[in-house]
Amino acid sequence: MNLIIENNELLDDVKTLIQSLTDEEYNQQLSLLSGANLGQHFRHLIEFYIEIQNGFKQNEVSYDKRKRDINIETNRTYAINSIEKVQAFLNAVKENTPIDFIADYSTQKNKDEKITSSLYRELAYVLEHTIHHLAIIKIGLISLGKEVSENLGVAPSTVRYRSSLVMK
Repeated sequence: MNLIIENNELLDDVKTLIQSLTDEEYNQQLSLLSGANLGQHFRHLIEFYIEIQNGFKQNEVSYDKRKRDINIETNRTYAINSIEKVQAFLNAVKENTPIDFIADYSTQKNKDEKITSSLYRELAYVLEHTIHHLAIIKIGLISLGKEVSENLGVAPSTVRYRSSLVMK
């Protein structure tokens, strides 16, 4: 399934980015990111995948209720290991299955909504979510003086569109 391949390749890119950083760079608070560090942004996107993995077992996913594991945001090795566990899960996926998406869009507590979804739809969502968070991470990487791909954090449709303009 192409969706599994694309998610795995994107997660490989995330691992490469994490490996390219020092511990100091991974944890450095960046004023450009409102005092957040790159580790926090990596944790955020990794945890969405973890929620799908956990939700698959329960046929229910809630990104709002994710664990927020401080180890992912502070320990690069732990973050990479977390990604590899997600990739093992992805590689074991054999078919699309129904899954309920639980979200609270209110500013008050306990206003959960249950929306019928599927594993593949959620994988499509986290792929797009990851790409957009990589755009934020790209800003942080540039502020640290790192060289980054011009396509980092850019949607595949935009990459294809830009390529079509060059070919004309």
